[in-house]
Amino acid sequence: MLGKPFNKSIQGAELGAAPTRPRWSWPRLRFGRQDPAQEGRRAGWLWGWLCGQQRPQEPSPRSHQEASPCPVSEALPAPAGQEVEGPCPSTGSSAWDSGSTWASGSSQADGRHCFAPGSPLDSEQEEGVDVAKDEAALKVIREQLQCRHKDEGQQLLFLQAIYPACLAARERGEDTLEPRCCKAAVVKRIVELIEELPDDSSPSAVLAHSLAAVGNLCTMKPALEPDLETQLLRAALHSVFTLGTEKDTTGIQALHKVIPEVLDAMLGNLLAESPDTDRLHFILEHVNFWVVSRVSQERARAIRSSTALLRYTVTLPEFDISAEFPRMGHHVAQLALFVSDPDKDISRQAREGTYRLYQLLLRQRGLTIHDAEDLWCYDWHQDRRLLGYKNTARVGEVFGKFFSEGQKRSFVQTAVLAIYDPLLRVSQAGLVLVYSLLGEAQQLMGVTHEDVTAKVMGQLHIIRHLHQMPEALQGLWLI
Repeated sequence: MLGKPFNKSIQGAELGAAPTRPRWSWPRLRFGRQDPAQEGRRAGWLWGWLCGQQRPQEPSPRSHQEASPCPVSEALPAPAGQEVEGPCPSTGSSAWDSGSTWASGSSQADGRHCFAPGSPLDSEQEEGVDVAKDEAALKVIREQLQCRHKDEGQQLLFLQAIYPACLAARERGEDTLEPRCCKAAVVKRIVELIEELPDDSSPSAVLAHSLAAVGNLCTMKPALEPDLETQLLRAALHSVFTLGTEKDTTGIQALHKVIPEVLDAMLGNLLAESPDTDRLHFILEHVNFWVVSRVSQERARAIRSSTALLRYTVTLPEFDISAEFPRMGHHVAQLALFVSDPDKDISRQAREGTYRLYQLLLRQRGLTIHDAEDLWCYDWHQDRRLLGYKNTARVGEVFGKFFSEGQKRSFVQTAVLAIYDPLLRVSQAGLVLVYSLLGEAQQLMGVTHEDVTAKVMGQLHIIRHLHQMPEALQGLWLI
């Protein structure tokens, strides 16, 4: 258990072809290692904006659809959608989305990417860091570690120095900053900077740069200790998910769009350090803890980030899905609880996240999405609330055919706990999920939304108030 939400005291289709690489120049957030499946994804404005540069006024080719580019002084474009298999389109761009506003100049063999501030260069050229710049960057880093500067300008210089230090190490043929600089100490200082940000504050450049700096450090060895990673994830997720909603200036509006993408990229790099099911579960446990938040915007942000990470996972060729992954059932149930959410964006994000887990499960069973039945109902002319019930029921029915016994158990445990959730729609969804995995969902279905709601509420009354077990759920002991 992760405990209470962190207190200040402590991001295509299955594997689509990459789009053609652009030939123009721009200030970009480049990534440090090349991977054919991800080559050609562009970041565009992000690092240039963070460094006070302007985004060039050139069209950006996209594999799906994109908002028109705009100068930094204007409002940033809304996230573009990405086409996916099945009737569940992506509803938000992420750093790993082939339709994202992020760049991928190059990526390492293990899938990790380096966030690189670049000056306007031809996109085929490589940037270099000379010895003087490398030493200057290391000096800034050491000074911050020693002096713990409170001045925001000094903190930003420290965070911005991390990229050239990482790039210089790679140019020397090294994959570590040590012994010249201790990675763990740098990460600890970044965590302190994030923790020092005020609660429910407006998004800040320090937070954006901190997330980008961690993304860079993920490309360097050694791996962080689990305790430090946990502290990092709690601090980063708390700061991003609890951001204030004020959007009174262009800069604040821009940061509201930038920071979730930087977080998605950072989480992707953390996964790529060890791309397997244990690592995915470790990260998802921290992200999905916020899925049950009582604050709607925190819940929405968590579902979005969870879906972005799963979207990236299914495009990661080296992701090892061979382990059994019993906790997949838990993660499926957590997202499926919001498939019928009245907020359309939350519902779409939850459906896509669930769909991505379906892709991973099928891959684990040696199948593709084309070999299996559709996950969602297609009758979009039905009442949206009735369709929500039906799609929630589809999750247990479809996944149950492929789940292992361990996955079934973790799915049912999460769904049963949800039955007692104080949020009524979550409680209703939990009941439908339990019935559906047991093959009893038809007992709850009806011709109208009102019919289904009446049946669901009747069963909830028996369970929650009469403390009795409905006959249809007697099979739970087998699971």
